[in-house]
Parts: sequence; structure tokens; C-alpha cells
Amino acid sequence: MSLERLREHLRQEFGHLSSPAFVYSSATLHSSVLRYKDALTPLLVNVARELGVRARALVRLNPALDAHTHPYLATALADSKFGVEVDQIRDSGWQKASMINLGGGLSVSYEPPIDGGYHQEETIPTSLINPTSPLSSKKRITPETTKGVVMTEVMGVKTNAGREFVVVDAAMTEVIRPALYGVHHPICYVTTPSAHQEVAEVDVVGPVCESGDFLARRCFLPRPSASGDALVVWAAGAYCASMASNYNLRPHALEVLVHSPDSYKVLRRPQEFEDLVREFL
Repeated sequence: MSLERLREHLRQEFGHLSSPAFVYSSATLHSSVLRYKDALTPLLVNVARELGVRARALVRLNPALDAHTHPYLATALADSKFGVEVDQIRDSGWQKASMINLGGGLSVSYEPPIDGGYHQEETIPTSLINPTSPLSSKKRITPETTKGVVMTEVMGVKTNAGREFVVVDAAMTEVIRPALYGVHHPICYVTTPSAHQEVAEVDVVGPVCESGDFLARRCFLPRPSASGDALVVWAAGAYCASMASNYNLRPHALEVLVHSPDSYKVLRRPQEFEDLVREFL
């Protein structure tokens, strides 16, 4: 993909209320590409009228549902910034939809499988769709997430007020989601623990200097026998690398694509300290 095509894709994918007019270019409006709208603003209509074309668009629906998840992930709540209310869509004169796109689809399931069909039926208002409207989904969250892991090394074990902490060299700078909105990432050893290792309830924490720096709280792991044990943080493919930061002057970690046990490719080399300070020198 060329740089210009990537730039155009990002404009289409993430252009919401703040979309400038140049997002809706003559080429895209004349094509069969669907424009994504997060609000019923007149911008798309005005540009299409000026170009003399009839544009096709997807409007993000706000179903006003509580998914009983962390508030930062509850994008379907009635008072969230996302989407358009059902009444607004109906009152604006839009016809029934000819296509339903479920976006990224259902998130990663750490529990028993979810009945996606049931949730689709409960979420989509029948007053806005035709019974024969095709359903589509990007279906990319689960495949990308489950195929990525973070490897980390145990630096030590300590106890405060009866609570055990396993300190590792990864941190919230590599795995921000547990601290940001309470997401659970399964953690296990790289090698099979010894049968003599006692299972304990522990917090897996990093070396960053704040109490929010944890990868897991009150999880059950065989107690590490010594520093140097390697752990795997699972379900890290979709967000961990892209949300990583240099907070506390921590360099980005090595990122590797593994094709097979004998074949791999370095996607991103590990940062050196010089990389962090180069902009300021």
C-alpha cells in the first residue's frame, strides 16, 4: 500500500465530526466506497451536491445500550460521544438501511463463547433496517489480539501487608490496558512450572514508579522460584504495541513476527537511550 493510499484510508477510517471537506474527494465519491459518518452533519451532502454525485454512506448508530463493561469501553451508552440516536436518524428522513456493518465485531472472549447472533438481534433496531439487509463485520479484533503476546522476565518477588507482588521488566508502558480500563490479559510461564512450585495469588507489576503500573491483579500463578523466569502476557496483539509509550523514559521493546519455530522477522528494533533523547539534543 502506498503512503497516499494509507493516508486516504486513515482519513476515511478515523474522520468523524472533525472531518475536513478534502476527506470526501471526487474520486472516492464517484466510487462505490462507503463513507463512514459519526454524526448527521451536512458536510458529506454539501460536497456531494457540489460534485454532482450521489454518495453512499454508513451512519454509526448509537443503540443506547449498557454493555456492563468499563466506562471507557462503553461506546454504546446513550450519553457517549459515539454514533447517532435512533430517533435522529428516523427524523432526518433516512430510508431503511440496505446494509448493516458491525464494525470490529465482538471483542476477545476470555470466557465461554458468546452467542453473537443473539446480541446482533437484540442490538439492531428493526425499524431502521430491512429484514434482508446483509450483515458485515471487520472481524479483525479477535484474530489480531489472540496472535500477539508480550514476553517479560521476572525481576523479583516481594510481599507487602500479606500481598505478594511478582515484579517483571514489562510495564504499563508496554501493556497499558489493565491500568487504563481494567482489561484482563491471561499470564502464564513460558516453560512448564515445576510440580513443587506452590500456586499463589499475586499481583504482576512493572518497574514504573506509580501504583497503576500493573499487568494483572490477584491472579493465580505458581510462585516464581527465582528472578529470571519468563512469563507470557496473552491477547496482546491488537493494542499493546500500538499503545506503547516512552513514559518514564522507557524505550520501546523489540517487536518480532514469528512465522514458525525456525523463522521470524524483526518488525521493530528495540529503542536505545540515544533514540529517546535524539530529538532534544
